[in-house]
Amino acid sequence: MALLSDLIPAIASVEGIEESFVLGVARYLREAGLISQAGRGRGAARMVPRDAAALLIAVNATVLAKDAPSVLRQLAEFTWKDER
Repeated sequence: MALLSDLIPAIASVEGIEESFVLGVARYLREAGLISQAGRGRGAARMVPRDAAALLIAVNATVLAKDAPSVLRQLAEFTWKDER
């Protein structure tokens, strides 16, 4: 899949938000181990669909980039209760 450096501008464009915000969210998620990380340049981690989904969810679910890891963890614990 794509590199993080490819996902950031794509998500910013689709969402109509600043790249700097998406970059900040990505940085905090990466530091928390919630998205793939490796080296830089040619050695950079390829984002798998789970990474892209995590970044997209975090960007839409948080107001402050620094809160993205805790918000994403809270959402991951959410369980659906089917009341049909």
